[in-house]
Amino acid sequence: MATVAAIIGAVAAVIGTSVATYGAISAGQQQKEAADYNARVARNQAAAAREAAAVSAADELAQEQRAFSATRARAAASGLDPNEGSSLLAEMEVASIGELNARRIRWAGENQVRGYQSEAQLQAFSGRQFARTGYLTSGTTLLTGAGRVAGIYADYAKGQSPTPTTPYGYVSMD
Repeated sequence: MATVAAIIGAVAAVIGTSVATYGAISAGQQQKEAADYNARVARNQAAAAREAAAVSAADELAQEQRAFSATRARAAASGLDPNEGSSLLAEMEVASIGELNARRIRWAGENQVRGYQSEAQLQAFSGRQFARTGYLTSGTTLLTGAGRVAGIYADYAKGQSPTPTTPYGYVSMD
C-alpha cells in the first residue's frame, strides 16, 4: 500500500509541477505579448504625433502667408510701397511671428513624440522582463516539484508511508 501511495504522490507532484510550470511560462508570454502590443501602440502614437505636428506647423505657415499677403494688399491699396517703411516692418513682424509659432508647434510635437518613444521602449523592456520572469518562475516551480518528488521517494525508500501535509507535500507516518 505504501508503494501505491508513493507512486500516486510522485505522479501527482510531477503533474502538478508540469501544470504550474506551463502556467508560469504562459503567464509570462501573455504579459510579454500585452507589453509588446502597448509598445506598438506607443510607436504608432509617436508617428501620429509627428505627422500632426508637421500638419499643424504647415497650417501655421500657410496662415502666416495669408496674413503676409493681406498686409501687402492693404499697404498697396492705401498707396504705400510695401517694400519700405512701416509696411515692410509689419510684414517682417507677421513673418517672424508665423515662423516662431511654427517652430513652437514642431517643438511641442517632438516632445510628444519623445514621450511616446520612451513609453514604447519601456513597454518593450517590460515585455522582455515578463517573459524572463515567466521562465524563472517556471524554473523555480520545477525545482520545487523535484524536491517534492525526492521527498516522496526518500519516504518510500525508508519504508515510510507518505501522507500530504509537509512543505514537500508529504510527511512520513512513523
